[in-house]
Order: sequence, then C-alpha cells, then structure tokens
Amino acid sequence: MTIRLKPTAARYNNRGAAYYGLKQYQRAIQDFDKAIQLDPKYAAACQWRRNAYYNLGQHTKANADKSKACYLASKWC
Repeated sequence: MTIRLKPTAARYNNRGAAYYGLKQYQRAIQDFDKAIQLDPKYAAACQWRRNAYYNLGQHTKANADKSKACYLASKWC
C-alpha cells in the first residue's frame, strides 16, 4: 500500500529515513514533518529530523527536535 492511499506517520518516517540514508536531507525533513503532522507524539520522526537538521548545519532546529524527542521518549536522552 502506498503513502498516498493510506498515509501514516510510520510510512512517512520510513520514507524519510530512506531519504536520510541517501543524504537527501531536505526531502527527508519534508517526510519527517508530515509524520509529525500526522502524529505530533511520534518521537522517532523528531529524532530523525534532528539528525537531518544537524547534517545541514541547522543546529538550533536540531536542538529543538532533540528536546522534543527527549520529552516524548526519554530513550534518546
């Protein structure tokens, strides 16, 4: 099933992780944004987006996402 037919936070997060692995950080961030929009408590998307922002040198945004991920799921702190 494709993202278009049944969009879920997990699907967008997984595709974002694939883009991240390809070092396409901007595209990855777009998918992590969508995952967070669909499920604001999806900590994994916050952590992945944090990593993408960090790799783009956007440390303020990266730190904000780290804080949010820590708040949602303390395993990344």
